[in-house]
Formats: sequence, structure tokens, C-alpha cells
Amino acid sequence: MSQRVVEATLGRLLTDSEFRRGFYADPGSTVRRESLDLTPPELDALIQISPSRVQAFAKELDARIVRAAVGGAYYWGHWASARASRDRPRPRLARGAKG
Repeated sequence: MSQRVVEATLGRLLTDSEFRRGFYADPGSTVRRESLDLTPPELDALIQISPSRVQAFAKELDARIVRAAVGGAYYWGHWASARASRDRPRPRLARGAKG
């Protein structure tokens, strides 16, 4: 049992749409295939998270941190981030802050 595995699984649910589909279609097989060392209570807790809520949150993520499957190959969203960066306001730094 490891908090890191739970956190990594949550991260994959949010950033990897193919993993997310597989997880919600067959959680046990997905966890075994990916060699995720989750305890039954941890897996149950993750299964209880609503797929629609995970999907909604995932849609809000910056494209630079989202993994996309294209033709069976994975690509990180940095190639699609130019538009996302243009469309989102940049945070302003406090006066005197370096960034």
C-alpha cells in the first residue's frame, strides 16, 4: 500500500484518457495490466470517484500536461498547447516577484 501509487493512479486518471477509459471499463484488469500495487480498499475508493467528474476536471487541465493517444501512440499535449496558452490569461506576478 502506498500513497504514491494512489496519487500516480489519480494523476493518470486525469491526464491519460485511454487509461481512464480502461480503468472505468474494467478497473481490476487495468490495475493488473499496469502493475499498480493498490490495495482493495484503495482500488474501491478510486472506483467510487465519478467518471463524469474525473472527465470534467480533466477537460480543465492545460493541454501541456495531458496525454493523448493518436493511432496507438502516446503524445503529450505540449504540441497542442499553443492555442490553450493563447486562450488562457497569464497569471500576474506580484510586484517585485521574479518569474
